[in-house]
Amino acid sequence: MILENNKNIFKPVSGVIDDEYVYVAMAYCDVLCKISLSSGEVSLIKKISDEEGESLHLVAKYEDNLVLIPHVSSTLIVFNAKYDEIKRISIPEPEKVNYNRIHIYESKMYMLPIFRKDIAVVDLVTGEVSFIKLPMNEMEKYLDSTKEYGIVSSYGHDEKLYIMCSNPNLVVEYDCNKGTFFLRKELKGSMSMCFANGCYWIGKSDKTIVKYNSIDLIDGKNVLLPPDFVATNILPMSSCRIVGTKAIFWSFNSNMILRVDVITGECDSLNLPRIDFLNANDNERCGPIYISANDTCIVFYSTMTEELIISNVEQNTYKTIKIWPSEELKRMVLKTEQDGINLKCFLEKLMMR
Repeated sequence: MILENNKNIFKPVSGVIDDEYVYVAMAYCDVLCKISLSSGEVSLIKKISDEEGESLHLVAKYEDNLVLIPHVSSTLIVFNAKYDEIKRISIPEPEKVNYNRIHIYESKMYMLPIFRKDIAVVDLVTGEVSFIKLPMNEMEKYLDSTKEYGIVSSYGHDEKLYIMCSNPNLVVEYDCNKGTFFLRKELKGSMSMCFANGCYWIGKSDKTIVKYNSIDLIDGKNVLLPPDFVATNILPMSSCRIVGTKAIFWSFNSNMILRVDVITGECDSLNLPRIDFLNANDNERCGPIYISANDTCIVFYSTMTEELIISNVEQNTYKTIKIWPSEELKRMVLKTEQDGINLKCFLEKLMMR
């Protein structure tokens, strides 16, 4: 472990599983890496910083491309690993948070917003970028003027995009084929969404999970949760992923991560190490950090043990792997830090003249 201001600079924040590796962006250093899911070695792929010094989040992989979205700045980065090429895409008028999820449909990549008021569309054939404005004139009719405009999360399935808003409290549905918006006021309180086995599964702000048998999202029925499940009002049910035949739901500071069988509808807890959930104060409980998922497993990072937790979701078993940076990665990061110190000293000397 290498510490900077008491922080592990090799802490992964987001990634994509591909074969025996998880490709990740790091929290405190400007590098794109891959972590071996067998050995835990963190290898350098590319030093790939945002030109404005902003942290990046790896959100998707398509073909040979890795997509990194900046937290607040104005540049999206697409890295082609096969040809070692970087493409930078300008995002106009950056907000405090830009996009936090993408959906690839046919030949286009839809970047779904978190605080922004548009959907960015990247044509994967031509590289052309366009923006679809959200129907703010209609949405503003339902805004609470005492609260900040906000989007909790988003989801895409086939031609449909769903943007779950906290204010206004509704879901904005967009049809990629028709190019039309539809406001779903009856879905207020939606925090996260996924689709499996012909049904939509939605996590709600009242700490429930609702199953919708219809693709039209009507006549939902609550899933029976474990009796010992506890979550606070801070972003309850704010994330979910489908892994095989299970829908995985988690809240910001709940005492467990939920596993729903999409065939039977039965719900239990995902078997994980308890150390990340042990906190007497519910509001300070964070749980492990989600990194990525595929058809068989979901990967978390434990902030308590600084290990990857690889969960076999169907079997409800897990293994932990201690991650460690390769020598090349350590040398590069340490050199970057030293260069920064040298530059700071040089500038300070100039100021003293």
